Amino acid sequence: MATIYRPVTIRYLDKDGRQVAKNTPGARQKRVRSRTWRARYDDASGERKTASLGTEDRQEAQERLAELLLKQKQRESDPYAEHCNKPLSEHLEDYRKYLESKNSSDKHIAKSVAYIRRIIVDCAFNSLADLDANTVAAYLHTRRQPIPRTQISLKQASQIIFESGSRKPSVADLKRQIPPQPDAEARRGFSALWDWASLRPWLESVYDHSLPRQCPLPDAPGISIYASNDYLAVLKAFANWLVRSRRLAENPFRFLSKLNPATERCPKHARRPASDANFEQLIAATINSKPFRSLTGRDRVMLYLLAVNTGFRAAELASLASSSFDFSGDVPTVTVLAAYSKRRKTDARPLPMGLAESLRQFLDHRRLTTAVSEESRIWPGSWPEKASVMLRRDLEAAGISYQDKAGRFLDFHSLRHTFGTNLARAGVAPKVAQELMRHSDVNLTLGIYTHIEMSDLAGAVEKLPGNHIDHWPESAAPGFSCTKVALKTGNLGNYQGLSDGTEDQSDRVSPEQGDRRKPNSQQDVTRNTSAHKKEPPMRLELMTYALRKRRSAN
Repeated sequence: MATIYRPVTIRYLDKDGRQVAKNTPGARQKRVRSRTWRARYDDASGERKTASLGTEDRQEAQERLAELLLKQKQRESDPYAEHCNKPLSEHLEDYRKYLESKNSSDKHIAKSVAYIRRIIVDCAFNSLADLDANTVAAYLHTRRQPIPRTQISLKQASQIIFESGSRKPSVADLKRQIPPQPDAEARRGFSALWDWASLRPWLESVYDHSLPRQCPLPDAPGISIYASNDYLAVLKAFANWLVRSRRLAENPFRFLSKLNPATERCPKHARRPASDANFEQLIAATINSKPFRSLTGRDRVMLYLLAVNTGFRAAELASLASSSFDFSGDVPTVTVLAAYSKRRKTDARPLPMGLAESLRQFLDHRRLTTAVSEESRIWPGSWPEKASVMLRRDLEAAGISYQDKAGRFLDFHSLRHTFGTNLARAGVAPKVAQELMRHSDVNLTLGIYTHIEMSDLAGAVEKLPGNHIDHWPESAAPGFSCTKVALKTGNLGNYQGLSDGTEDQSDRVSPEQGDRRKPNSQQDVTRNTSAHKKEPPMRLELMTYALRKRRSAN
C-alpha cells in the first residue's frame, strides 16, 4: 500500500526560541512537521521504500505518487525501461570503464570508443531506443563511397594552371596574389585549402584561361571494407555488452554481417608474403647496414628471422628478453607473456633447430658485448612504432620493391603473412597452422594470412595424374582419332592396348560388368565360364565405337 505523508522532525529550543543541541541544559522539545510531502510504498521485492515527492501541495503529491507507482510497474514488466532514456554518452562511458577493468590495451580502448562515438554522432543516436541496424548499414555504405573534392591547395592550383596552357606560377606568387584564406592560421601544421568554387573565377580572371567548373582533383577514396568491418565489429561488441549488462533485450546489430574484403577493387593496404629469394636478399643486405633506432643490422636480421618463423607481431617481438627463450629442452621455445600478447594469453611457440642455434649464439654474443640482464629486452627502443619504415629502408637497400605491380605491400606485418603462407606450402594441417598463428578462427588463417601464388597452383596441377600421354601408337598421326592410347594415371588401373584380333571380343561384356543382353546362342559356354574364373583385362574403348556397335545390333 502506498501513502503520502509529511514527516515530523523533533527540534530542541532554548528559552529564547533558538535551536540548540539535544543535551543543552534547559532545552525543550518541539515537534515540527515538514512542509514537503513524501511517499511511502513497497517495491517489487516487498521492501518498504520512501521517496521525496518535492512538492508542498497535497493534490500534486498524489499525482506524483501515481507517476512513481506507474514507473515502478513498468520497470517490473520491462527491466530495461530505466536504461532506455539514458543518454548513449553515459552508456559509452560505462563501456570504457568496463574495457579498462578487462585490462584492455589503451590503443584498443581509444579505438573502440572513438569508432562508437562517431557512429552515434553521425547516425544521430541519442538513446538505446534509437539504435537501428538499417541506419548503421546505410551509414557504412555511405562512408565507403568516394568523396568528391571541393577544396584545393595552392600547389595543386599551380599545377592546374600549368595544365590549362599557361605559365606555371610558383606557390609563393599565388600566395602573394590570392585572397587570404580565413582558416589558414587555424590549420597550423596542415596545408591551407581554398574552396574551388570561389577560387576558380579568380584564377580565370588573373591568368585568362578557362578552368573546369568541377574540382579537377580525383575524388577522395572512402573507407575500405576492412575499416568498415572494424566499425561494425566494434559496434557489435558494444551492443553485446549492453545485452550482458541487462541494458538491452537483444543486440540490434546481430543480423549485420561483415563484407568480403576480396571484393574490393582497390584495397587500401593489401599485403603480400615475402618469397624465399626476396627474403634471402633482404637478410644479405641488412646484416651489414647502418643502425635504425639503436638496432644494428645484425639485430634486425635476427628480428626478421624470428618474425618469419614464429609469426609474432612487432609489439610482441619488442617485449622479448633473454629469459623468453628456452634452449635446454628437446624442443627450443620462445614465450610471449600474456601482458604483451594480443590475445592476452601466455604463448609459447617452438623454434626450428637451425634458428634456435643462431639465436643462442646471438644472445651469447650480446651478453659478452653488452652488460645486460636476463630480463632486459633484446630489441629495445621505439622501433615498433616505425617497424614498416625500418623494413622499407632495408628492402630498398636489397633492391626489393615495397609495393609490387599488383599494389600489394611488403611491410613488417607481411612477415606474419609470410609465416602463414609458408605453413600452407609446407603442407601443415589447417588446425596446426591455426594454433601456430594463434587465431580463434581457422578462416582467418586460411583466408587472410595464407597467400596462394600462381607458382603454387602450377605445382599442384603438375602433381595430378594423367597429365600426359605415355606413348603414341606408330599409326598415330596428327588428326588421327586413336583408340589404342595408354594413359599414365594412378586411378584408372593398368590398361592394355586393343589388338586387331580382339576387336570382336570387345563387343562381349563379362557378367561382372553388368551386361543385360542375352548371350549369343552360338557363344561357347565354356569360354563364358572361364571368363568368370579369370578376370578379363580392363580395356579403354571410345564411346563412339561402343555406340556404333549398339546401333548395328539394333
